[in-house]
Amino acid sequence: MPFEFIDNNNSAIGHAARKRIRSHAALGKNVGKKIARPSRKNAQSLGFKVTPSIPSHSKIVRQLDDSETNKDPKPEIHRQLGDGLSILPIPESSKNFTIRAITFFSGPRFVPTLNNAMDQASNHGGVWMGLMFQDEAFFHCALALSIIVFNNLMVEPKDPLQATRHLSHTFRLINQRLSGGDAVTDATIAVVLMLTQYERHDNQHRRAKVHFEGLERMIELRGGLFQVRETMPILALKIIRADLDYSLRMGTPTRFSGDILYGQETILESSNYPKKYFHERRLRCYNFFKTLSIDIQSLLMDIKNVAQLLNNANCGQLPKIDCDVFHKTTLLLAHRLLSIRPIKDSHTPVCVEHAIHLGLVAFLVTFMPTLDRSIPDNPVLSQSLRSMIEGFFSSHPEDEEVRLWLLFIGAASVFRPDDDVWLLPMTARTMSTTGLRTWKDVNDLLTIFPWVHSSHSDAAQALWHKSSSTSRIC
Repeated sequence: MPFEFIDNNNSAIGHAARKRIRSHAALGKNVGKKIARPSRKNAQSLGFKVTPSIPSHSKIVRQLDDSETNKDPKPEIHRQLGDGLSILPIPESSKNFTIRAITFFSGPRFVPTLNNAMDQASNHGGVWMGLMFQDEAFFHCALALSIIVFNNLMVEPKDPLQATRHLSHTFRLINQRLSGGDAVTDATIAVVLMLTQYERHDNQHRRAKVHFEGLERMIELRGGLFQVRETMPILALKIIRADLDYSLRMGTPTRFSGDILYGQETILESSNYPKKYFHERRLRCYNFFKTLSIDIQSLLMDIKNVAQLLNNANCGQLPKIDCDVFHKTTLLLAHRLLSIRPIKDSHTPVCVEHAIHLGLVAFLVTFMPTLDRSIPDNPVLSQSLRSMIEGFFSSHPEDEEVRLWLLFIGAASVFRPDDDVWLLPMTARTMSTTGLRTWKDVNDLLTIFPWVHSSHSDAAQALWHKSSSTSRIC
């Protein structure tokens, strides 16, 4: 069949004829296919300017008229080109890892067991990590820290010398500042804070202490933590969190006052928090509750109700919780606990109030993870909790229920597999004393105290299984 060329400029060909010609030309390998063109409507809703290839004359005239009538036109947001790192002096071989580090630090900071309860869209970590693009020393320290964290997670870790190289750049830059006029700026304080985190994740806690003491001196020169909060609120919260982490690790009092946390938005003041305590009437019926001081009673009820909100949010019965608000709530509750007494002083003398205090600290530790979202090692808290479990005298049958809660909350937070030597027989003996046999009986008892099922029940149920086996063997 010979080819025939159609003169499309022929005025004798009407609209219907052109349509039939196009339909016939589309037959063959393209039959049945649909052309998926980008939606101009969707692009405009995302803020991108969509420019047609050949704008009509009438549309140009209309745009000129609009530009004359609108005195304050909205700025157009153009599509970003490149990876955003072209302006930084980063070798091409390091760009992929830098992007991974930025994504990691901007990600969620809560434990994975709260994924269903937390509103991840509310995470404002990007504000903190904006320092990576503003300060060279912070950039190098953040990369060194990310290498340490990634090496703890990956099967094939990166060369630790890369972290050392970034760390050497950090020290060179920070030493220049400390000898100049930028010794106590927000950026310099942030770098020293990151250095404490680096040493902590590298298990160099003595060196972390040195950096933290230097950080404390820098904040004193600035006029206190409230002055830091005036210029960079998120930096002040990071310092409070590092202070609590150090206090929990060493069992010592906190170095900074918790007054800065009061007035912050927390779950306790949110619209979802009940005006009255969920379990106040039930708790007041227990003999052990009546022996507690007013401060511990208040903390027990606050933490119990926060746990209930987490349980309800996990089940979808309440809206998801803003992760930044939850973080501030955790900091406030932990500071209130440690301001009553540090961990090292919490098991002497031995009494139920000190037992409840340690149990509440162990509960909060499960929601204060490291950068890799795992529960940190707290050997002082672990040893203090064990001494409390083994030592406090039960003057009432309900005291044994407190002991049982300490056993299970410790298993979900600070106890390690090596603790099974004493943990299993103690748990079996306490369950026998309280008359509990099934997991349902144990679970019902644990819900009297602060308990989040998604975070604590798996470890607790594993302990129950092993303790039940130990009891049968004995």
